[in-house]
Amino acid sequence: MREFTLSKEELWDGMKEELQEFLRERNDDDKKNQKNKKAKLQKVTEAENAKRSRPGTAKSADTTKSGESGTSTSSKKKGKRRKRQQTELKEKIKEKKKELVELLEQLRKMKEDEAGDCPRVDATENRPQADEDAPQMAATAQTLSYVLNGRAGKFTKDLRVVTLGDLEEGLLHLDEDKQNSKAEATRKKTNLKPVNYGATSCWIPAGAAVIGKSDLTKLNQKAEIVKKLDSFFSSN
Repeated sequence: MREFTLSKEELWDGMKEELQEFLRERNDDDKKNQKNKKAKLQKVTEAENAKRSRPGTAKSADTTKSGESGTSTSSKKKGKRRKRQQTELKEKIKEKKKELVELLEQLRKMKEDEAGDCPRVDATENRPQADEDAPQMAATAQTLSYVLNGRAGKFTKDLRVVTLGDLEEGLLHLDEDKQNSKAEATRKKTNLKPVNYGATSCWIPAGAAVIGKSDLTKLNQKAEIVKKLDSFFSSN
């Protein structure tokens, strides 16, 4: 299990940059569309003027009226199609805004939750070392949890005298797929490191880390929001 840390500042900055880029692209597309429409309209107007100015191209009144009627019908169809496209585009933008508002609301709630959490205090810090003044271990049963050759063990007894046989008998049961020579060799060569979790310390593999369930849940929530943001901006 790898240790994963997500910077809130990087998350917010990245989201703002993506949103600004998204809005700039929308504005650029609108400007380009307007320019293209103006250019096309100007070309059509120039072509019509050129036809009217040419000699020998005059048409009868009936033909002219028929052409004007066809042009009017075509213009109406184009206008309806343009309105429909604009309506669809507005609906898509509205949906995207709604998704973005939901993601921002989730981030705001997570930020409020983190601000309300109390900082964890390591109870092992500044603990006085009093080994010499510690009382002698009483002759009562105590629980011993340990790691022997990469295997976890645990037993309860009088710990004033502990033998290797006691440690071997206290080893916990392994799964069937871990009961082989290859797995045993891997366990023996795995390096362990001590870690603190609150007031408790334990041994774990050097390549692993300890994290609380609540912290892991928050990290998973943040990762899910980042995936949604990436999907949101990638879809455009």
